[in-house]
Amino acid sequence: MAREGLTPTPSGDLDVFGKELPLTTAEKQILTGEKTIFLKKSLSIEIVVKKGETTEPRVLVISSSKCFILSHRPTAKLETSFNFLKIQKVECTTKTLTFHLSREPRPLKFHLDKKDSVEVLGLITAQLKNVFPVTPLEMLMQTLFTPVSLREDTTRLRDSLLSAMERLDPTSLHGFITSYGFLCDFFGVPVNEGVTWYLRNVYLTHGFRDLKLHDFNHLAPKEIRPIVSALRHSEFFEGIIEKDNRTDVDLLEEIGYVLNGSRALRTMVLSNCSLKPDNVVRLSTALKNNPRTSLMHLDLSHNPLDDKAVESLGAALELLAHGLQELRLANCKITPRAATTLANCMLNNKLMKNSLVHLDLSSNPLGPDPQGSLGFLKEPQTIATLNLSNCGLSFEFVTPVLMRGCNQHLRVLDLSINSGRSKRGGVHGPKTASQLQQFFSSAISIATINFSGCKLTGAMAVGLLEGLCVNPNVQNIVLNLSGNDLGSGRDPSAVAKVISKAGCVERLDVSESGIDNCLVAYVAAVRMNKSITHLSIGRNFNGKGNSRTAALNGISEFLTSDNCHLRSLCLADSHLRDGSAVVLEALAENRSLHSLNISGNGMGNHGARRLAKALLSNCCLREVIWDHNDTSLHGFRDVASSMEHNYTLRVMPIPLYDIGKAAAREPRELETEVQRIQVYLCRNHSDERLKIELAARHRQRLLTATQQSGVVSRELVQLEDLLKWSERGLTGTGTEETEGEELVAEATLIREEANKVVQLTDGLYAPNVEQEQLESVRAQVAELVGELMGALHHEHVQGNSERMVSQSVKACPSLLTDKDRQLLNTLIVSDMGSEFDVAKKTVVHKVVSEIINPISASNLDLAATISEYLVDKTLAKLEKINSKLIKLQKALQKKTSSGATPDQKVSRAFTFRVEGEESQPKVKRRRPISTFSDSIDLPSGPLETEAPQLQHIVKSRPKPARLQKGGGANRRPHKPAHLAQAKDEVDVGDFVKAVKDAEQNSLRAAKEDEKKGTRGTVPKTPLPLPAETKTKVAESNAETDAAAGKEPPSLSISPPPPPASSSEEKTEGEKEVDVNEEKEKEEEEEEVVEETDEEGAKKEDNVESEEMESEVKEEPVGEDDDSEEREETEGEVVEEEPSSPESASEKVTFKTAGRSPPLTPPPSPPHDTLSPPLVSTPGRAIDDSTSTNDTAADESSSSLEIPTAPNKEPSPSPSEEGVAKDRKKSRKETKKEEKEKEEREREKREREEKERQRKEREREEREREKREKGGEGEAEEGG
Repeated sequence: MAREGLTPTPSGDLDVFGKELPLTTAEKQILTGEKTIFLKKSLSIEIVVKKGETTEPRVLVISSSKCFILSHRPTAKLETSFNFLKIQKVECTTKTLTFHLSREPRPLKFHLDKKDSVEVLGLITAQLKNVFPVTPLEMLMQTLFTPVSLREDTTRLRDSLLSAMERLDPTSLHGFITSYGFLCDFFGVPVNEGVTWYLRNVYLTHGFRDLKLHDFNHLAPKEIRPIVSALRHSEFFEGIIEKDNRTDVDLLEEIGYVLNGSRALRTMVLSNCSLKPDNVVRLSTALKNNPRTSLMHLDLSHNPLDDKAVESLGAALELLAHGLQELRLANCKITPRAATTLANCMLNNKLMKNSLVHLDLSSNPLGPDPQGSLGFLKEPQTIATLNLSNCGLSFEFVTPVLMRGCNQHLRVLDLSINSGRSKRGGVHGPKTASQLQQFFSSAISIATINFSGCKLTGAMAVGLLEGLCVNPNVQNIVLNLSGNDLGSGRDPSAVAKVISKAGCVERLDVSESGIDNCLVAYVAAVRMNKSITHLSIGRNFNGKGNSRTAALNGISEFLTSDNCHLRSLCLADSHLRDGSAVVLEALAENRSLHSLNISGNGMGNHGARRLAKALLSNCCLREVIWDHNDTSLHGFRDVASSMEHNYTLRVMPIPLYDIGKAAAREPRELETEVQRIQVYLCRNHSDERLKIELAARHRQRLLTATQQSGVVSRELVQLEDLLKWSERGLTGTGTEETEGEELVAEATLIREEANKVVQLTDGLYAPNVEQEQLESVRAQVAELVGELMGALHHEHVQGNSERMVSQSVKACPSLLTDKDRQLLNTLIVSDMGSEFDVAKKTVVHKVVSEIINPISASNLDLAATISEYLVDKTLAKLEKINSKLIKLQKALQKKTSSGATPDQKVSRAFTFRVEGEESQPKVKRRRPISTFSDSIDLPSGPLETEAPQLQHIVKSRPKPARLQKGGGANRRPHKPAHLAQAKDEVDVGDFVKAVKDAEQNSLRAAKEDEKKGTRGTVPKTPLPLPAETKTKVAESNAETDAAAGKEPPSLSISPPPPPASSSEEKTEGEKEVDVNEEKEKEEEEEEVVEETDEEGAKKEDNVESEEMESEVKEEPVGEDDDSEEREETEGEVVEEEPSSPESASEKVTFKTAGRSPPLTPPPSPPHDTLSPPLVSTPGRAIDDSTSTNDTAADESSSSLEIPTAPNKEPSPSPSEEGVAKDRKKSRKETKKEEKEKEEREREKREREEKERQRKEREREEREREKREKGGEGEAEEGG
């Protein structure tokens, strides 16, 4: 038996036959490198001398792989040595043994007896058969025996030695490494321990069965040859792969030997290895000479092959006994003639059409007519993947060929970069479209279709899609139509219409397809087609007009819609720049996208910031690609900061292009930010799902309901105000309002429930309950996993351990006793138990994380759904009850204004205005009502006075104040500055103080005007008062001064102008003017009131619903400024045209608080005249600056009010009514035009402002870049 170890010593070592092995010290030194010595024989060898041949004594030593011939004259030395594999032929006779060595001119002839010859030859053949068990011995050496009985003796001895040796498993890595060491000795190179280590620790660990030569490119070609040659004698590896490397000629020769002798090789890939046609011919010959070959995958792509090489390869493929599964000959410059020869050879092999699954003939000039070059496809085939891209084919000829043999099993069809033209007929339209439709309607297994870069017209694409639409056997199609002219034809959107109906398409690529001007239709079609989940639509955003903006808006609406079904979106190389903002902002609300490719859009740092904001809100994205966007350090910093709070994004390829540009400026800072991004991506790949953070991210599902709860809160505020007003209104009527009380009770109930809904929105989701669920799930999973692991342990591990121990005991019965067997079982159980515990914890941890996350998401979805439903119902009820309360308010207001006494009106108005807390309901009045305390007793009619009645002496009257410009809901009636307070910020004390200050300023200004003689509107001919009136006024004024201790300001009152016939009557012309002016004024007042009422009903915040009225406390102007405070109230001026000349003058009525009014008005200076009357409009207070009567107001507690005379107006004539209607209509049209004009101007200003901001940003960006470039230039100059 062969023994492994150190070189044996002569005293105690034995040879392979059990005899003593005497080795001298000199011989040991010579054989130091050999670990095992099998045999030592003394013999004589024939040598050639000058006189002829002679024999000399020698010593033959046989090791595990070599033969050593030693001479002993005068001392022991090594004469020659050779490896067993160098023996090509052996001649054995009864007296001689001759070895014919490769590359040796003369054989070695030993003189031995018969027994020694059999022993030497039997030992060598036994060792070769042991090391190379799968290689026939006849392929290793040839043997000739004379007589033949020597063969039987040698075979018998060889088998005996093999049974005693340790047999090597040819399918194990150990067998391959042993063969590798034997061959290293044959090729004369040392065994590389790095190779053996790599094979054991990489290939064996990962289960690699294909030898990849590029893993050993660091070695010299002569060191790689043993590795390749070992493939011939081992069955551990099943393939050899060499790509993109210039292969040495010696290696190609070894590969040919492997292909010639290996029966385990199934895959051979020699892609882009600079193979020459002669090398291919040799490989084909080796393949043809190996009848035992198992080759199924052959790849010779990217190697130039001439017709001879292709013919030789075809001849080899024709003889393959098992056919071929995969053949790749891409970019081999195969001509149509060579392709025809290859197709015929493949047709001759009957097994090929049933075995070939993958055929790649891409990038070969096959020509437009493939009838001969693709003749192999004319018969039914089992080809599943067919790649004929960039072959110059014409669809007119390809489609019929495909319909014959590829409509049953074909799954992947690649016809990209084929122009679809023929030299004879040019572009084929309807005929080709119908052929495509016919083929794809019958291809029952098609799954992937690639027609990119084929210049397909719209009609051809429509035919293709219609064929898929009517094919009931296909689904989840991957369709690539990029790089075509889909927008051609009469109807550019025809393809889009068919896409919307193609329910079998799952992935669609229409990038760079000439659909720039009809891109909106394609977006709408994808939105309608629910089956499309992956869309690539880049390089189509160069349309004219607003097509680009409309398409981006369509994509944004699609992404933000609730029924968005996209999982992947590619907008690469679209040069969107600022247009990308629309898509990035839509990501914040999207809940479906998992992958986004937005590279090549030049969006800069602004786009990076928008992307960062989207990542803060989006919790569904798993992959983002964003290179080629001119992003600098600031953009990477924004993205890194957002990634810190994003726990779902897992894939973000490093944007190398942008990093390369930005690294030239700030390399260290940029490196820090890129590392931050990678750290957060690694964190997101960890098994720990960060429960709290993930739950917080999912809580944004409640964002919509929370926002709607804010709307509920605002509706509740309005409901509170309406309830307060309604309760006071119902109380003030003094009658039973059953319907109103029921409405108020219903509103109160709805208010309580709405408050509960607002509180319930954030209280449905309970993280504490989820934590309890997590613990419960963990316990259940741990129990189930424990049971499963225990069953697996008992079934597999214990059974395997018993089998291994029994095998060990059987092999080594003297070493392993029963006690050792029990100990081994105990150790195995303990070791496997600890490993199972670790595996159990890992499985439980991962499974619990994967289970609790969907539970959390489901709980959040339930909470969001319930909250949204409750909020919607609450909003609907609040809107309904608010509308009912507004109707009740109008009804109560109408009833109050028609049936209540003036005292009740004033009392209720005062109570609401002063005692109201914060907000006030809409109260529409046509006349302002003065505010007094409840204790004032007002007379029912005008007070009697001896002063002459007030009379207008000017023809032009002031028109009512117009609404402010601004258009739309923001229009509101004009108000003086001291009365223009916000509705919800009214403070009575501040209001009184403001009015008081304004009154004092107005009085001082009036005094200055009196001194200058410019007060009021002075007519050309002032009319003095009669002497009697002046006397009475002076007496009244003196009494007032004596009581107050000062001289009050005077009220200018002018007597009525004398008529033409007498001093008490007007002329007819003046009457007509007064009538027309009064009518026009009242029409304008009615129109303003109607507009105010309409706007008040629509926009409560933009329209003041009632006249601001308050009680004013005025200090007297004079020396005693700290004297008692007196109350003043504004007068109400109402004018109506008298029915007769006698009643044309107006009366003066004084409303006082606490004392009697003066009997006569105070005297006026001679130059004063009566100013135009004040006209009150609804919702507007009288401006002090426009009234000249304010300076004549008494500073005592009395106030002047000029009520409307009770005289009726004369009915206008029909012509006057028509004129008034025309005026009213023209005024409405004018106002409408003004509103539209103002709206257009406002939009124009907004557009100009946006454009200005954009230009400003671009200018700042250019200046910053210029400064940065300038700084770099200065740094280079300084360096």
